Amino acid sequence: MAAPIDENRGQTTTEFTVAGPLGPVLRAAFRDQHITTQQVCTVIRTGPATDHDLTDLVHTLVEHGLQVQSVHRLTGE
Repeated sequence: MAAPIDENRGQTTTEFTVAGPLGPVLRAAFRDQHITTQQVCTVIRTGPATDHDLTDLVHTLVEHGLQVQSVHRLTGE
């Protein structure tokens, strides 16, 4: 179950879901992350990050034309 974003949480994994598949440039940018394509969306799992880093990443993805469908911090990963 997704947890609310909280800077004080311990080591968590963040999961981004974007509409459509990622092209080769974005896949290369996330090469150290876990990426899966599920039908019409792509899921990116990253390691621990601050709220500021996550906000910057979402803005960057949106600026490059991606539709971010959801962002969740996962516990117990």
